[in-house]
Amino acid sequence: MAEELDTSVSTLLGETIQEEGLNEKDLKNISEKLEVINLQFAKRNKRKIWVCQ
Repeated sequence: MAEELDTSVSTLLGETIQEEGLNEKDLKNISEKLEVINLQFAKRNKRKIWVCQ
């Protein structure tokens, strides 16, 4: 998604993390936020599919 929007993942998540300075805690935090976003997209797509049927 970040590539399509021509921005960084940290910008999409509202974070200002330097890629060189990522540690395990930062990666875990980012992955948790991405999981929430993915679940929101999945729910939205499920509703759209249900409405269109």
